[in-house]
Amino acid sequence: MFQAINFPTRIGMVYSFAFDNIFVDYGRINSHYVLHIINGLSEHEAQYLVLNNVFNHHKDKKQQFRTRTIPKEAITAFQNRSINENWDEVLQHKDVNKGFNMFLSTFLHKFETSFPMQNVINKTKNNQWITAGIEVYCKRKNSIYILSKTTNSPIIKAFYTQ
Repeated sequence: MFQAINFPTRIGMVYSFAFDNIFVDYGRINSHYVLHIINGLSEHEAQYLVLNNVFNHHKDKKQQFRTRTIPKEAITAFQNRSINENWDEVLQHKDVNKGFNMFLSTFLHKFETSFPMQNVINKTKNNQWITAGIEVYCKRKNSIYILSKTTNSPIIKAFYTQ
């Protein structure tokens, strides 16, 4: 996700704020641009978002994303690493914020090494709701459609329409 509005949308005599936010998913939209429109009606300016290539995507497109797999063996290894860690320096630190930062740094290092991020390619189709029965029905209907266009029989045309 990317924040598309990067200019103030509410401008007063001594202040300017960016109250309005539009977030764009780069995975689905190839390019965009935003313009601000001074409408003269109030101190609040309008935004004009132009999205390019919104409908230009392939149905069977392979999508790559990052995820973590957390098997039970890795959980056990993570627990063992955490138990065997010497937390004395974290617990005895006088500054609470620095102690927490030390804990968080150690914890995240163990977490990242135990459960690394992995690139996964999603090969599933966007039309998973189509069942085998629907596919058979669509093929049959298509063949009846072709037959109704190539024949003059009113019975076949009525059957297809029905």
